[in-house]
Amino acid sequence: MKKICFLAIILVCLTASANASSITVTDTILKNTEWNSDTVFILKHIAVDTGITLTIKPGTRVLFGTHCAIWVQGTIVAEGSAADSIYFTALDTSAGWRGIRYHWPDSGNDLSSFSYCDFSYGKADTNSNLGWDNNGGALYFNNFLNGNSQMAYIRNCTFHHNSADGSGGALYCVNRANVRAVDCVFFRNNSALSGGAIAVNHICKVYIENCEIRNNSAAKNGGGVYIRSNDESKFINCIIADNMAAEGGGAGYIHFYSYPRFYNCTISNNTAGERGGAFYVFEFVKPRFSNTIIWNNSAPEGTQVWVYDPDSRPEFRFCVVEDGKKGIDGNGYAGKFDTVSVDDPEFVNMLKGNFSLSAKSPCVNAGTSVLENGFELPLKDIAGNKRINQGIVDIGALEYTGTVETISRPLVDHKNHKISCSKSGAGCIVIDLSAFTESKPLTNLTVDVFSLAGRLIYTLSRTSVYSHKLELPGLNKYGSGIYFIELGDGHRHLGTFSFKMD
Repeated sequence: MKKICFLAIILVCLTASANASSITVTDTILKNTEWNSDTVFILKHIAVDTGITLTIKPGTRVLFGTHCAIWVQGTIVAEGSAADSIYFTALDTSAGWRGIRYHWPDSGNDLSSFSYCDFSYGKADTNSNLGWDNNGGALYFNNFLNGNSQMAYIRNCTFHHNSADGSGGALYCVNRANVRAVDCVFFRNNSALSGGAIAVNHICKVYIENCEIRNNSAAKNGGGVYIRSNDESKFINCIIADNMAAEGGGAGYIHFYSYPRFYNCTISNNTAGERGGAFYVFEFVKPRFSNTIIWNNSAPEGTQVWVYDPDSRPEFRFCVVEDGKKGIDGNGYAGKFDTVSVDDPEFVNMLKGNFSLSAKSPCVNAGTSVLENGFELPLKDIAGNKRINQGIVDIGALEYTGTVETISRPLVDHKNHKISCSKSGAGCIVIDLSAFTESKPLTNLTVDVFSLAGRLIYTLSRTSVYSHKLELPGLNKYGSGIYFIELGDGHRHLGTFSFKMD
């Protein structure tokens, strides 16, 4: 039946191309080449040589024979358009193709780019003569490094029905791979091990921005993503939803000295068969979540997050986490849990996958635009809406686009933080920092003052603060009213509190 199906597909493709152009590529590409045909057939492994650029024009369909791959030592530029995509798929979808594979390419190559491409039915399995290489069903990057520069840019692409017998059903990055994916969709990909959609392993620099990672699965861990031994991974404005792992981490599995960042993400409706409905964190990992919603995930243990060891310490700042710390289970949780709400985020229709915020959502105007190490959020959210409005952001991947009656900063009771403020005789605002300077000085202190409308109006930095009192010179010029102050020391958020200036 497979042979009949394979031949039938070839006949259909040949018939369809009788009045159109098609080519068959069988040899290594040794000079700069452009594919501008309706259909390109690849019926054996081919390669793009070092220093060579393969350009694929919009509207091209690249059809692969069983287990066939493109091995890249040079550069691929495959840039389609919204009206004319480029397709990479298999002639026999049940058998699949081998993917596009960058394995130890030369560091002097130009940037590879893929835009408006559709990747489907890639299959990294153990049935070919390359049985050791069973990771990354559609795209595989191994030791893809050129200094500190970005090496692969993937945007407006769709990955679906790809699989791996190893890790990374759609995308696999390992050994210093430097990859950025923006405005992409990953759905219905699967892996037999970890990372149903994406796997990142060992000192990679991977940015996933404005992406949807939905309905992927892993037979072991990390239904959506798997991250191991990595401190340069960032997920920004992403929706990670409806993924499933048979064992741990329905949305993601974070392992072994990894420090990924999740900014303005919505992580919901994920399921794990054993532990960590959203995330399973394991062996000295320290992920940070800011402006992120973690809601309605499920697992027998650790409905939202499972912490395997006390040396793994996820941090949450300006987040919404279902059940708060009760949703985080395991062998001791000692991470930071700062300005976290347990209120229902009030999605428009969570069960149908609409994670837009309703007017009554507690996530509206409740985030922070001040992130660690000066990281700046993108100007727009995943839907293209303006992200920062007068210094205010929402929590989650989607900004609320309606109107609300009042705009306010998220508040932490300053009494609980033992911070207070007053006004000096000269009218200067003074902050009482005695709770933090009593035993040792504060270092790298930052003070950000926001108006009631959420606009950042004043910033002060001090390398070291020894005194219990800190004056904020010039702040009084903004006149009477209610203001909000956020304090940080470069490593943690010390508190947010309001004050009235007469």
